[in-house]
Amino acid sequence: MDAAPPGGFDRPVLLHTFGELTSLVEGGTRQAPAPGTAVRLRVVNTDNIPHTLALDGVPYRIAAVDGVEVSGRELTAERLPLAAGGRYDLAFTMPAGPVLLTAGGRPMLALGHGEPRRAPAGPPLDITRYATGSAVPPASFARQETWVLDRLLALRDGLPQLSHTVDGRVWPRVPPLVVRRGEWVRLTLVNRSGDHHPMHPHGHHVLVLSRDGAPAGPLWMDSFDVAPGEVWVVALRAGNPGVWLFHCHELLHAAQGMTAHLAYEGYGSPYAIGDAHGNHPE
Repeated sequence: MDAAPPGGFDRPVLLHTFGELTSLVEGGTRQAPAPGTAVRLRVVNTDNIPHTLALDGVPYRIAAVDGVEVSGRELTAERLPLAAGGRYDLAFTMPAGPVLLTAGGRPMLALGHGEPRRAPAGPPLDITRYATGSAVPPASFARQETWVLDRLLALRDGLPQLSHTVDGRVWPRVPPLVVRRGEWVRLTLVNRSGDHHPMHPHGHHVLVLSRDGAPAGPLWMDSFDVAPGEVWVVALRAGNPGVWLFHCHELLHAAQGMTAHLAYEGYGSPYAIGDAHGNHPE
């Protein structure tokens, strides 16, 4: 975690659903940093589902996405869809009046004194088009892969069951994405199901190249939400050797088949996986 800005107010905000949405914040749900204080709220969606954030009472910027710093325009009324497992750092200067952070229209965190206004109802922000600057993808890729995400009948636990599939297969029959250290892989993810699939490669960020054919800004993510009907193209640099889980962060989907592995050549594990061994990634 980055160091707090000098004299600033730097807090994690953890979102999860326990019957109804709850915010877990150091020091409670209302605090009062002095006007003029640099504020950084590190919002973490620890849930299985996406949430839509909004911040009222002050102009702000998204300072980081999934722990990677970004630069972008000032925001006011926009709503911020946040994938399951995703993180946004929201940065602003504390005003004289109150500030309210909401998720799904419900109050999560109030800062300052006074009664905050209602949650903003502006358009949803396309995070893939937010960041400015440059992040240059490689001129060529060692390989290109396509994963089709779907909802199909597949054999699980010895029975045909409605499952969340990758190329028509379920874990442990989804072939691993095998890479060599230092190479780049271009991965296209096509969502043919009616569900959101927040895809999460453990131990890695991906450089988002496009969503539905529209080029993305310079954006690195490790939890990117492939919505129903969407096509995402991302670049993954193999820079962290090992055997890594690569799955849907909606964990029910992962448990019902949408689980794969990112495996480096020359690296293995002493642990056996699968039903016969009682070892399941989820």
